[in-house]
Order: sequence, then structure tokens, then C-alpha cells
Amino acid sequence: MGYNNDSDERELQYSQKYRPSTFMEYIGNQRVKERVHAALNSKAKPQVMLFSGASGCGKTTIARLIAKEYLCEDENKGEIGACGVCPACKAVDEYIHTGNLDNLGEYYENLKEIDVADQSGKSAIDSVLQDAEIPAYSGWKIYIFDECHRASPQAQTRMLKIAEEPPENVLFIFCTTNPEEMLDTLVNRCQLKLEIKKPTVKELTGLLVRVCKEENKDYDLKGLSVIAGRSNLTIRDALHNLQSVITERGSAKYEDVLYVFEEVSDKVLFKFFNYLINKDIMGYITLFYEVKSKMDLKSFLTSLTDFVVRGIYVLNGIDIDGLTDTELKNYRNLFSKFTVEQIGTLLTKLHEIKGTDIETKLLLLVYLGLSDEPKALTQENIVPVVESEVSKEAGANTRNTQEKFTSTPEQMAQAVDTYSSGVSFSDMMKNLQGTSMLRK
Repeated sequence: MGYNNDSDERELQYSQKYRPSTFMEYIGNQRVKERVHAALNSKAKPQVMLFSGASGCGKTTIARLIAKEYLCEDENKGEIGACGVCPACKAVDEYIHTGNLDNLGEYYENLKEIDVADQSGKSAIDSVLQDAEIPAYSGWKIYIFDECHRASPQAQTRMLKIAEEPPENVLFIFCTTNPEEMLDTLVNRCQLKLEIKKPTVKELTGLLVRVCKEENKDYDLKGLSVIAGRSNLTIRDALHNLQSVITERGSAKYEDVLYVFEEVSDKVLFKFFNYLINKDIMGYITLFYEVKSKMDLKSFLTSLTDFVVRGIYVLNGIDIDGLTDTELKNYRNLFSKFTVEQIGTLLTKLHEIKGTDIETKLLLLVYLGLSDEPKALTQENIVPVVESEVSKEAGANTRNTQEKFTSTPEQMAQAVDTYSSGVSFSDMMKNLQGTSMLRK
């Protein structure tokens, strides 16, 4: 596994070095690989293909592997796939791992990739399709259209005509994240239509394990699972993030991953949600204050959401890769304290928290609870939060005299209005310093 050109290997990023050069190395999408295998071994090879799927799922990678199969010069390859040793295979491998079309050498005219987002006009597409009409000197001519849904309706109409009757030994591969934006007639002309999906956590973690072994770097499954999740199951991003961690810390162990990406540990998250479900407002706010002083709240919000998603899976009997038996037990014990409605409300509220008022909304989470019914902010349910902040201010300033929280109804109403308007607690405390609400 890995690119073996010694002269270039040191300069390549993991995302290039560990790109698959065979279908055996390509992780995930087993059903897709089976269909491709059957199509390549049919008497009449398809000449128009459509690959759809989310960004980063591997559409272009599969397209390049198919191009290698078509260009392979070994006539006796049979069902085992491209030989990997003929000049055409070596040229495509060089291109796959470097992304440089110049590395195709004499096969430069046989394989072209067109970014339709940059060449969406009818005239630009026309020039490519006119080139397709010119027979190749030898072998196939292959055109990979990336983001083809970005082509204008006129350009798609032009594609339609040539897709209906493609020239001999010409292959068109259309890649798109939005097939619904393509002309139905063009989609219907595609002889092989495949939906490409991202790998599972297990599949992606397995790839990261193999990379760490080949690079002779220490790792643990928990750390690699964090990288896989943070990368949104995108292979390219996962390899890039893995290299970032190894470059900075020398290994991909859990603590190193947390350090590089400023992730919060599961231990802190377990405390956070235990405080929440037990309505321990003092514990919740104290922990939250510590977290916000050490990390970006957007990253913390992402960690909270990912933690809840993992908890939902574990609670429903699904073992998550990278978690020990003890950790699985801890997840089950915690999330069994929540009702189904509370879990639904929690996930919804975390999803809805956006913008600059993350701090306020996370504090409201413990104050208002996980009920679907809105709860008004009153003196009765705001006092403990303000008291907590007052105590924190007193501790931070190491005052010798104790501060006592007192207020008139009018002053408390003012504090509630200030809190409800989205002003941060630190700003609210500054406003209160000048009132009789804080008396020594």
C-alpha cells in the first residue's frame, strides 16, 4: 500500500501517497466495485457513466481507477483487473498519486479531466466534445467531467447528443454531487449509473491503521476514530488530519489527537451531561466556565453533538469502533438516564445552536431543561446562575470579604431582560457591578 516512487515519496502528502491505485485498495462501496467489475468484463463495455455522491466520497478516484482499466495494454488481464506494470498503467498511477496530468506522458491525450465549474459554458464544453470526435492514436480516449451539473442547459444538450452515440473507443464519465440538476435525458443516456457513498467509521479507521503501520507511527483506535469523525468520513480529509497530528505530535494516540484539534476529552463530556440531566446547575456552569477558557466554543459544540450521536448508537446496541467495553458501559449508563423525548430535544437544541450566542444558549440548556415546552426566564430560575457567576467573580479576584447577592424585584427584572437579550454573562456582571445588586 502507498505510492512507491522513491524520488517523489518524501514530497507527497498522505492524501496523495495513499490514494488507491487498484480497486483492491479502494475502501468501502463494495457493491459499487462489484458492479464496476461486472461492467468491465462484459462484452460491450459501457461508454457513458454517471457517478453521484457527496463531496469527498471518492467519485473522481473511482473514475481514475476505471480509466486505468480501460487504458491497460495487457490484453490477457482477464478478470484480475489492470496489470499495473504496462506503460499505460504506470502513467495513470503516476497521475493518480501526483494529480499532475503532465505525468501521463505519451498518454496525455488519452485521459482528460474537465472541471465543469470552470468550463460551464457551451463553447468550452464544445471544444472538449469536438476533441472526442478525433480518434485516439491508440487505445481509448477518456473524459472525466467533474461537477457536470454545473454545465449550462445548452452545454448539457450538447453532451446529450454525443452521449447518445459516443464515438468508438471513447468513454465519458460524469461526476456530480447534484444529479437532480442534470437534464433527465442526459442521465437516462448513461449506461452505468452508480451512487458513491462515504466509507464507514470502521473502514476509514482501518485505512488510518494501515497508514500508521506503514509510516511506523504509534496510534490507538480511539485517536483514529476521533480523526475519522472529525473528517466527516472523507478519506482525503482524514489522511490530511492524520498527517497533521503525526507531524505535530509524532503519533496518533488519543491524547495527541485531542491536543492538536483542541478536542475535549470524553471524561469532561460525561461530567457535562451528567450535570445536565441531574440539573446540577453549579457543577454545569463551573465546568462550562473551565471549558470556555481553554477552547473555542464552536469546537466544544461539535464535540457535544458528536458525543450525543455516539451515545444514541450505543444506547441502541450498536458497538462503536474505538470504544472499550468500559466506555460502552459508561455511555449506556449515562444515556439511559434520558428519556427518548429528552434525547430528541437535546440533539435538536444542539443542532440549532449557531452564531455568536453559543455561550448563552448552552447556559440556557441547563437552566430551561430538556422540555419541549418553552419556559419563561423569571427571577426564580435565573437567580442561581447569577449567584454562580457572582461567586466565580469573587473567587477570581481573591477578595477577602464575602459578597452577598441581594436585589430588588426591579433590579432582578433588569438582569433577566439583559440575559434574555443574548448579552454574555461577563458583560452582564460588569453592568451589575455598578448597582446595589452586589454589596459587600
